[in-house]
Amino acid sequence: MAELMGKKVRKSFGVHGTFDGVVVDFHVTTGFRIRYDDGDVEDLKPDTLRKLIDNSQKLMSAAEKRENAEAEKRRLAAKAALRKNWNAPS
Repeated sequence: MAELMGKKVRKSFGVHGTFDGVVVDFHVTTGFRIRYDDGDVEDLKPDTLRKLIDNSQKLMSAAEKRENAEAEKRRLAAKAALRKNWNAPS
C-alpha cells in the first residue's frame, strides 16, 4: 500500500466543485489521508482510494497524465536511490 502514498487525485464534490488532492498519510484505523488543494482532508479506505485514483485519471487531461507519470518516475527513482544509499557499505 506504500505505492499509494504521494498519488494525486481529483474528486468532484458536486456543487462545491472539483478539487485536486494528494495522498499524504496512512493510519491503520482510518486509512489513507487525502489533503485537497483547498486545505480540506478526507480519510479513505484502500479500496475506495484505488477507485478514486482510477476515476481521477478519467478527469485529468492528457498533459496532466504525462506530468503525473513523470512525477511518479522521479518519485520511484528517488526511492530507489534512498534504498541504494541505505544499503551501501559505510
